[in-house]
Amino acid sequence: MSSYQNILNDFLEQWPLEKVKAMSLDQYVSTGDRNTFTQWVENRTIELGSISGQFGSRMFGIYRRGNSSPLDHYENDEFYTWSKKYGKDSDLAFLAIKKHLINIINYSLTGNFSKIDAIPIPDIFKWKVAYLYSNERLIPIFQREVLKEIATYYGLPVNSKTTVSAIQKVLIDNKPLELNTHEFMVELWSKFRPQKKKPKGISTTQQDQGEKSTNDQERSGTSSYIAKQTHNKIQNKLRDKLIAKYGESCVACEKNYVDLTLTYDDTITLYEVKSDAYAATCIRQALGQIIQYAHRLDTTKKLKLYVVGQYSLKANEKPYLDYIQKNLKIDIDYMSIDLK
Repeated sequence: MSSYQNILNDFLEQWPLEKVKAMSLDQYVSTGDRNTFTQWVENRTIELGSISGQFGSRMFGIYRRGNSSPLDHYENDEFYTWSKKYGKDSDLAFLAIKKHLINIINYSLTGNFSKIDAIPIPDIFKWKVAYLYSNERLIPIFQREVLKEIATYYGLPVNSKTTVSAIQKVLIDNKPLELNTHEFMVELWSKFRPQKKKPKGISTTQQDQGEKSTNDQERSGTSSYIAKQTHNKIQNKLRDKLIAKYGESCVACEKNYVDLTLTYDDTITLYEVKSDAYAATCIRQALGQIIQYAHRLDTTKKLKLYVVGQYSLKANEKPYLDYIQKNLKIDIDYMSIDLK
């Protein structure tokens, strides 16, 4: 597992949606506490994209002052400073901000990114939050000027009304199949970053890694846990759909290690479920497994193979599946199960 994945998984383990819903103001923002939500988003996940800059703590909507003075044109009390639009006192302001954050997270989890544009939280902060909960369906670049330059490069006419969600869609549509979102971010940042500025923690060149370590290493268990939960949701929903259509007697779950097996008429259909955010990666991960499962079957029935993921096959992923179908000469396809 890569370093960035460990960081992302650690964040999601520390700040699941249910904990955000129960979060107090002191848990959201404080001074000298590295475990607050805002500390995690800004600093402890900095390798996943920097949001430091001219906004400072104001991007959080509300912040606790250390030795700094109250700000003009903002609401201030003994401890906190916040934007007037969120409320007259710090408690009301925090409740409004938390409601916005919960909406951002829910929209991100379900892929409704266009709904995030209008939420009144500063862009640089809300899109970092959105990325962290997006199942890597966003590219972790948050500086608007850089995003505009990249979008223009890919042919999107950009003006002051162009939304971040529209730009992110262009970026995702142009992500090479062989790169994950973090790798694509590094590639884009190396081309479009402002001169003499580079987010801390981001390397723009791939170095020779030398001999790989063979020592035992501790790995975060969060990734497998999160992936397993998504896997189970997909598997259960598909199982319910198959049973509703063919009957329970025709559907087997985890038989001979196969996620789902459908036996109907003269055909056996094997389903291998993967939880990755991209269909092409699901296919790549599942291909060897599902072919091996098919090879083990001793049957005269027809065989049909499906790789199953959460998201639909994108236009730039279809040639990959077409190549497999044409050259391997096996009856294999991809299907998506919507978890919204």
